[in-house]
Amino acid sequence: MRLRPLRLLNSVLCGALLSFTIAGVSHADAPGPTDYRSTITRVEIPEGSSLPDGVDISVEGHDAFMRVQVREGTTVDISGYEGEPYLRIDAECAVFENQRAMSTWYNQERFGSDIDRSLVNHELPADWMQIGSSCAVAWHDHRLHYMSPSAPINARPGDVLIIDSIPITIDGTLVTVHVESVLVEPPSRAVPITAAVFALVISGLLLRAQLASIATTVAAVVALVLGGAQYVWSAPETGPQLTVIVIPLLAVTAGGWAMWSRHTPGSITPIGTQLLGGVLLAVWVWQRAGVVSSALLPTSLPYSIDRVGTVAVATVAVISVGHAAVALGQLMSTDPARPTLG
Repeated sequence: MRLRPLRLLNSVLCGALLSFTIAGVSHADAPGPTDYRSTITRVEIPEGSSLPDGVDISVEGHDAFMRVQVREGTTVDISGYEGEPYLRIDAECAVFENQRAMSTWYNQERFGSDIDRSLVNHELPADWMQIGSSCAVAWHDHRLHYMSPSAPINARPGDVLIIDSIPITIDGTLVTVHVESVLVEPPSRAVPITAAVFALVISGLLLRAQLASIATTVAAVVALVLGGAQYVWSAPETGPQLTVIVIPLLAVTAGGWAMWSRHTPGSITPIGTQLLGGVLLAVWVWQRAGVVSSALLPTSLPYSIDRVGTVAVATVAVISVGHAAVALGQLMSTDPARPTLG
């Protein structure tokens, strides 16, 4: 089957656009890298009262989410910033969100979302929509974290930026959760820079040996491991991004296809699949760019491994795309009827 280079280029671009589309439909604001650590300093309950067994109140994503989990038979009511009914867990473990609450829309993103006031009406009865059934709920509570990715001017690591409290009603008892958020010292950049140099040298050797597809495949496997560690680290209620696994899995497939198709003389497929694999890895790195410079990372792995691996994947992605683009350019400058799809 004949395939003109321009058609190949269009196919690769469509693959890249597909990867962006996949990323866009996933959870828009899952836990990510941050420079702030929020903690619960005290849980206050009325004198003479006690929490039911199985109640767990925690901070998830370092500073991104407040999470409440209870056992079946326990009820939870969470009010919004304007005192409106916001979240509810009933005795059967069903989780509900009030679609008329201002907090429902403002809490869509870590740093606050625009609010369409036509959707908010506290004078009408709550419009409850079920969003879960696990006896657990997590939400962005902006009393929990500093509302800017940039620290305040003159703030130093260790400074307490937020001191606040969050009221939660559990089985009819008002519980006050006291929280604070601290600025964390940023990481050293020596390790990721060293990783980039090392990956550059290794990738260059592989490319000289015409083994670019191997470098792409190995980098995709590394990305899959790092993405898997990120996905399992996040509590399910926080909406972890499935794309941190799906994109490198597609890149592994593209790299493997490129390796296999090199055995077909005159085939254009290795160039196209290598280019697609490199683009997919670049998209994955772009999604996780903050892991290099942020103090706290969304992963169950040691931070140094995550940073080194991400920088190495980024380096291989750039070299792989560049190598494939040059090869494709050379191919397009020759007879367009020559290449075949193997």
